[in-house]
Amino acid sequence: MTQVAVSVKDILWEMEELEEHKGDPSADSGDVMSSKSDESTTLSDEGCDLTEADIDDDLSAEEMATAQLIISVVSDTLTVVKELIRFMTGLIKSSSHKSITKESVDSFAKLVTHCQEMGSQVNELGASVYPPEETAQMKMSAKKMYCLVHEKHFEVRNLEGTLDCVFGTCKILENSLRIMQQGLDGHLINEVGTLSV
Repeated sequence: MTQVAVSVKDILWEMEELEEHKGDPSADSGDVMSSKSDESTTLSDEGCDLTEADIDDDLSAEEMATAQLIISVVSDTLTVVKELIRFMTGLIKSSSHKSITKESVDSFAKLVTHCQEMGSQVNELGASVYPPEETAQMKMSAKKMYCLVHEKHFEVRNLEGTLDCVFGTCKILENSLRIMQQGLDGHLINEVGTLSV
């Protein structure tokens, strides 16, 4: 679970860097072009056939709005994973070996699996942000994550301990997923409206 937290944190950092880069009009365009040129040369040296257009990650205003929704989801996912680590560590430390049942071990194992799957979905969300945005993948990942949150609720209820913090962070994540879904639906409606005009 710690590995999942580190991976999600890295994805969050990358997305926040993308947001900061887009929102910084004072960035020297010459330096940016020089950096891209250096990166293009490096990729060429490594035998890759990527062109400068392939590594251009600039987002439109609408794409950035979607990215910001995903940043909220990734951030809240990290909070949930951290809270689950704290919760499970607390239970293990407070329990004697005799009080740890097969059922609780099974619940621990399922929570770890759910977190790993959630980490995979966060990775999919992070990759789908870059142009061209993969809205269908975003919606699929959001749906899977919503189901995983509910499965975590079920497993946490099977364990003893203070559940309020875990449920509270899960509720915040559910809300972020709902807002992201609504944003993606609006994005598709706007696209259809533009095509009809």
